[in-house]
Amino acid sequence: MKYIKFILILSISVLLGYYIYIRVTGLRSDTQSNKTPSIVDKNNKSKDSQNAILKTTSKKSQVIINNESKSSKNGKQQLNREQLAAYTRQSALAFAGWLNDPENFKAYRAQAIRDITNSQSVFFKRSSLTTDQKKQLIELLVDQRFGKVDVLTVAYDDPKSRYALSEEVDVTFETKMTELLGEENAKLYDDFSKNTRAWNALDHFISHLDENCPPLDSDQEAQLLEILKQNNSIQSVAELRNVDLSFLSSEQISYYNEYIENENLIKKATDLDKEFRNQEATLKQKILNSDKNK
Repeated sequence: MKYIKFILILSISVLLGYYIYIRVTGLRSDTQSNKTPSIVDKNNKSKDSQNAILKTTSKKSQVIINNESKSSKNGKQQLNREQLAAYTRQSALAFAGWLNDPENFKAYRAQAIRDITNSQSVFFKRSSLTTDQKKQLIELLVDQRFGKVDVLTVAYDDPKSRYALSEEVDVTFETKMTELLGEENAKLYDDFSKNTRAWNALDHFISHLDENCPPLDSDQEAQLLEILKQNNSIQSVAELRNVDLSFLSSEQISYYNEYIENENLIKKATDLDKEFRNQEATLKQKILNSDKNK
């Protein structure tokens, strides 16, 4: 752990050096040769469901979006109710039509399973569910998602009906989920659903503590989780301020402080990288504009 600070500081220095180099030599040569940095899409797959949905958006809804995106005198323009209803209707019907294709349905369901599995990973890790229960819970969550899609397509222009039908989908899920998991695990899952950010923050903290740190027992984890729930606007234990951590041992407190220091260094490095990329994009645009005006 003692090398983390050195590595982070070194990374920041490298970023600053690279930024200065780009400003001096990189940008103009790139723009003059009409070469722009490529962006690697990590999710670039042959059957990407999200791209397919976008491609199948109907022409009518696209015309509405294009017309509304044209700048007005104040540079801002919003969809009125009729146009929003038309866009929602066309999008819902286009998506429903896309799902009618068996291959599209299969691809979308596979993507839904991956997304849900990732989003529930912390709950699965910290619960006592069997492998079979986890699989069945994922299936129930996928069915819930598809149920919401069906609601959107049949009640896109009726908010009251859409809300009522959506509630039915949720009630059906809750009933089946309780039958599958039992009352105790169902309550635990309900708590996770309502406080996902706190659960994720606790898991990140426990997973990133130094290996030499005495592990938190179940009572300590429960107390720290409760504190995170009460501060549900934060995303990390490192953001906690003025909280009573007397339930931790002095040794655990020491590692806790080290964790916070490391997280703050990582955040500074991330913010610096973001600022560097924004400045790089701004400089590139200025050079492009100056070349056009020549």
